[in-house]
Amino acid sequence: VGLGTVAYGLSAITALWVEGDLSHLWEKRRMERRIEALHDHIVLCGGGETGQYIARELAEAQTPFVCVEVDATREPALQARGGLYLIGDATDTHVLRRARVEAARGLIACMPSDKDNLFTLLTGRELNPSMRIVSRVAAEDSRAKLLRAGADAVVSNKSIGALRLASEMLRPHVVSFLDAMLRAPDSMRVQEIPVGEAAAGRSLGVLDLQQRAGVIVFALREADTGRHCYNPPPDRKLRAGDMLIACADHEQLATVRKLVAEG
Repeated sequence: VGLGTVAYGLSAITALWVEGDLSHLWEKRRMERRIEALHDHIVLCGGGETGQYIARELAEAQTPFVCVEVDATREPALQARGGLYLIGDATDTHVLRRARVEAARGLIACMPSDKDNLFTLLTGRELNPSMRIVSRVAAEDSRAKLLRAGADAVVSNKSIGALRLASEMLRPHVVSFLDAMLRAPDSMRVQEIPVGEAAAGRSLGVLDLQQRAGVIVFALREADTGRHCYNPPPDRKLRAGDMLIACADHEQLATVRKLVAEG
């Protein structure tokens, strides 16, 4: 009886270990297959505190993404957060290929080290020259290097924090409005809507986006000059490549993009 009890206990423990390991391998393989099917997604390099907020906003915006994190101890947190992720070094070409960077629409480098961000964007730009790359910068003297290396935009946490502090003092109601928008459970966001060839030459009044989609355009970025026009009048003629800026949820955004693309 004693030997039987010991044998049964050992077999049960072994079964639990094997089943758990097999389950983990199956989940890992399933995630790899989902990553292999990604297209027009975002590669998020860095799953730390900054990456956590970025991942949440990408999820709220219903934008497909995969997070690449080098620290294996953060895997439980990535699992709890949900979404697709890879454990690996984002500066490694093989890891970025596993994240399908060649088919990505953009890459966000938000690792703590400027050196790692620099190597990552260099590798990413080589693999996908047409995607948009945004990088975090810790030391301000690294900004020029990141821009020369191919970053489309460089963001400093320190400068953003400083502007936020000043805005809290000067424009507290505007800040609270933007905070409420970002933290709300719905998907209302400030969105950008590109103007297509079919809508070129037509005015905002003719398109009547407020009546047809419930969207009010409060700014316009000119395609040829890059200048911004705030509160554009209804008779403002649009050009192909202009970018309209307005508040919209996902359904409104889909509707207004179709109207502006097709006229």
